[in-house]
Amino acid sequence: MSSSNGNIYGFTGLFPIKTDTDCSALRSTLRSLDNHPLGSPLSSLDIVHMARFVIVDRLSFQGEPAKYDRLLSAYLLFTCDFDGSDIDDLVTAIMTKIPDIFLAVWGNCVAVPTIRRNPAANSDLTDYFRRCQIRTTLFLADRPDATVTQILRSLALKRMFAGFVRQYQGEDPTLVQQRFQDMWQAYAAAPPPSPGSW
Repeated sequence: MSSSNGNIYGFTGLFPIKTDTDCSALRSTLRSLDNHPLGSPLSSLDIVHMARFVIVDRLSFQGEPAKYDRLLSAYLLFTCDFDGSDIDDLVTAIMTKIPDIFLAVWGNCVAVPTIRRNPAANSDLTDYFRRCQIRTTLFLADRPDATVTQILRSLALKRMFAGFVRQYQGEDPTLVQQRFQDMWQAYAAAPPPSPGSW
């Protein structure tokens, strides 16, 4: 297997952090991402299923007879499952929609390229992500052929139907059938929920 499963790409990258970076400050920056109205600025990327950041600044000691291992630098671990077939899809989305977040987070990493507003000019940034990528050998996705939008619409329908059942349980079948048709039409006409709204 590879980093892809169906229409979803699973990216895992280890980005070395600059030695003069205060990892506590970077942790605070990462925690502050939760203050975004949608729960995370990565929710602004309509292709992202899941994303996680971890700062790896030391390795745990396994005890005797093992030796204590030291890292040459701290690392930013970034994992992300997204709709697409290549890292370029993710980098383009980040650069197009949340370049300020990219600078606040990856600006602390070693050798990060300068970003440009034109996504087509960011091939060096895509190459940077490729160099820091850890290849996935067994990537599993629970719904490999469903996009973020399709999953959100499914969740909206599930919520709408649960409310419908609560409201009309035990009612006259003719009324239930009419209200079901109304609910279905409302669902079909509604725009898809925005990422992060769940």
